[in-house]
Amino acid sequence: MFSKEKLDINKLVLIKSSAEGYYSDATRSEYAVLPLSVYQANKEALDKFNMVYNELDGKHSETDADIEIIVKPTLDQLNDVICNFGDVYSLIDCLSYEIKASDRELYNFKDLVEEKIKSEISKLNPEEQEMLDNFKNLDNSTKDLFFQLIKNNKLIELLKQNDLT
Repeated sequence: MFSKEKLDINKLVLIKSSAEGYYSDATRSEYAVLPLSVYQANKEALDKFNMVYNELDGKHSETDADIEIIVKPTLDQLNDVICNFGDVYSLIDCLSYEIKASDRELYNFKDLVEEKIKSEISKLNPEEQEMLDNFKNLDNSTKDLFFQLIKNNKLIELLKQNDLT
């Protein structure tokens, strides 16, 4: 179902799952990657897919996850989740039931994709690679701030205000 020879990073589907506790503000983010053909074969089930994270707000709590499906994600989107999202155990376990594949197949495919993305990223010019490495070395709260600024389209405004452009 998932083989290295057939791996085409232009024919993938990225599934992101994230949740934030209602009371604790604790967060959890995971991702999985599927071949486009597997997504298309299971599209109806995957488009209705939902899951919950347990114990984000304390013992016995359940928090609904936000599911985002990105068909044919960019290299940047794939690299972003590889660098910034947490473990993948809950999401892959849930997805394996939906697409009737073993969770081991999904883990192995995720590893193949990560290897391919790292290979593609290594083809960046040295300046781009240095910027990417510097970003990876930032602490999570600083990364979160950048992502929030980018999400709210305020990063360029902030840079201009501080004469950093």
